[in-house]
Amino acid sequence: MNSDDLKLSRRIQNLVPLVVMLTLALLVLVPAPAGAVDKFVIGDRVQVSAASNNVRDAPAGTLIGSQPQGALGTVRAGPVVAGSNQITWWKIDYDTGTDGWTGEGTLTNSLGRSHQ
Repeated sequence: MNSDDLKLSRRIQNLVPLVVMLTLALLVLVPAPAGAVDKFVIGDRVQVSAASNNVRDAPAGTLIGSQPQGALGTVRAGPVVAGSNQITWWKIDYDTGTDGWTGEGTLTNSLGRSHQ
């Protein structure tokens, strides 16, 4: 390889992480469909309805903890549709334990309200 080939190879290697990050961002974070009604709104009180509930650092991100069935919390952000299964995620400030992003399917509105 000559020096120009080496320079080009290094430039390409430097771009790979950026290309990967941008591709993942485009594939993972998808806005909710137009006209969709959200299950929750910011400030809603929610309760874990599943036997166990994973808590993640970001929508479809790294697992950082869990919450038991019946755990209560407050919606702080969302919704974000992300991941290969296109799950809708909400950022929850739980009353106790780990706070973070939780899949919508394991949560109910603790006051029985529905925004749909």
